[in-house]
Amino acid sequence: MVTQSERFIEAIVSLYYLVSSADGKISDFEKKICERMMKSEQIDISAFDHIMASIRHLPLDEVYRMCINLLKSCTREEQTRALAWMRSIANSDGFMAKEEWSLIFKIYKKELQLSLKEIIEFKLPQSTNLPD
Repeated sequence: MVTQSERFIEAIVSLYYLVSSADGKISDFEKKICERMMKSEQIDISAFDHIMASIRHLPLDEVYRMCINLLKSCTREEQTRALAWMRSIANSDGFMAKEEWSLIFKIYKKELQLSLKEIIEFKLPQSTNLPD
């Protein structure tokens, strides 16, 4: 079993916070995919809650800068996996809000220089794309 780095966990939770805040609403589908992400990435609920509590009070631009720095310290595979999760979460209800897409695009293209093809083709664990 592969243990994820603390930086990756902090990065992916911070990224989830940013994406889920982008359009101002978190659907039940997005929450469901987040739960699957946490299980798949072995993110303990207490760690998730701790990270969320530590960033909720910060201005979004500060969370963004922190998240980008964390992502840049991750491997390319971790960066791609994190963005693949966010794409799945943002698309989970069949619609990706313009604000969510703009944020995801800015991060993968401008900040991390990843390709959309890499993100789309990244294989997340089965059944994470469709809600129950």
